[in-house]
Amino acid sequence: KCDAATNIAQYWVEVAECTTAKLAFSCPSLDNFRRRVHPMYKHNRKTEKPEHYYEIEAYLKDKFPNETGVYVEGDDILGMHMSKSDDWVAVSTDKDIRTVPGKFIRIRHNGTIDRYDSTEAEANHFWMWQTLTGDTVDGYKGCPGCGVKGADACLPRSGARIDQLWHAVLQRYQEAWTKPTYRKKFITGHYVDEALMNARVARILRHVDECKGG
Repeated sequence: KCDAATNIAQYWVEVAECTTAKLAFSCPSLDNFRRRVHPMYKHNRKTEKPEHYYEIEAYLKDKFPNETGVYVEGDDILGMHMSKSDDWVAVSTDKDIRTVPGKFIRIRHNGTIDRYDSTEAEANHFWMWQTLTGDTVDGYKGCPGCGVKGADACLPRSGARIDQLWHAVLQRYQEAWTKPTYRKKFITGHYVDEALMNARVARILRHVDECKGG
């Protein structure tokens, strides 16, 4: 299993066409700052790690340069590096890194490879889109009653300023707040608080957030 993990890491380096690599590891789950922001964040994840997880983690840390998060996830480490310099390319299976400007390669579980070189405007658009749609894998549901079609319909086109995007997000949350069926699904006591909570967990940290992760 350790050899298989090493092969995967080396393959990702080759896909990124890089000569060196740094592996990013998340902080302990209970230390994750997002759990203090959203009460349901990753509540659906198993508390126990897969068999041999810690053995493989220790092996990879011994074999490759690496960085472990303090209060942050591995994705945040990738995001802070890739948004700081064009010299960094983030490689992950997680689409959430599209909320960060810079070079990102997503390797899907079926082997498909997607390559992105996102501008800040494109990253902000995906961040606000994720704020509306939520992420069931991570346990937060976004704006009640919105979904993918609702997010696509209400957001300005990619390239809009962040204040324009945020205005559209707040309008959509406010609309949901006025409907009793959706209002009862809100976790907080106000639509603005709900939007802020989801935006904070949806944002993968950038280098400008480096001192704010804890």
